[in-house]
Amino acid sequence: AAEAPLALVKAGGAPTTPSKSTRKRAAINTPVSKDKGGVKKKRAAIDAPGGKDKG
Repeated sequence: AAEAPLALVKAGGAPTTPSKSTRKRAAINTPVSKDKGGVKKKRAAIDAPGGKDKG
């Protein structure tokens, strides 16, 4: 009798864990992409004034 509820808990927990992992992956991936974009923007901002100074 105890094994059946555990199986149900595991079955219920299985779908929740992938959703959490996907949410964590999405949360981790989005900041990384934002950071990369921020770095590119910073580099562009640094290159642009440098070009103006050279010009």
